[in-house]
Amino acid sequence: MPREALSLAGEQALNTLDEPFRSRAVQLIALVQHDLENWGDVYLTVEDGRRSFADQLKDYAKGRIWKEGKWVLNPAAKIVTNALPGFSAHQYNRAIHLVLRYSAPDKKDGMHHWVKDEDPRWRTIIGDRAKQLGLVWGGDISGLYDASHVEDPNWKDLAKMLAWKGIPDGKSYPLWKQGDPV
Repeated sequence: MPREALSLAGEQALNTLDEPFRSRAVQLIALVQHDLENWGDVYLTVEDGRRSFADQLKDYAKGRIWKEGKWVLNPAAKIVTNALPGFSAHQYNRAIHLVLRYSAPDKKDGMHHWVKDEDPRWRTIIGDRAKQLGLVWGGDISGLYDASHVEDPNWKDLAKMLAWKGIPDGKSYPLWKQGDPV
């Protein structure tokens, strides 16, 4: 049976987002939940809103090794992001992950795994709906396919104003628009 999309962790992820992106993410979640009513084998979880500098560095390190003063690829691990700290929409409260998971637990480990990347529902349920609301879908971002990622198309304007350093913990820039002081 599908779980509710807005678990405590999902609510916490949403609460890290600034307006107007947060409201658009809530709209997107409602549209996706409605679309999923026709797909009993899949449910939605809401994950990974704001990331700290340390969390972004930890994600960037996945699939890489720090060697001789630079990052090199680790062939034994999968890369999860190409964004160094300061260069992720998550660090500006302008990105979230909407994850499609299989309703039936895996027979081997009992986990509810992510729907496979090649499943077209990522595009039709997450990607197309995100674009309808003027958001950017991670499946359309060049360099790394991230089907669960959705971001505000204007997050880089805020990042530039903050010199690509991310938003300090505990700070927020709700309703920020280009030209506003930071």
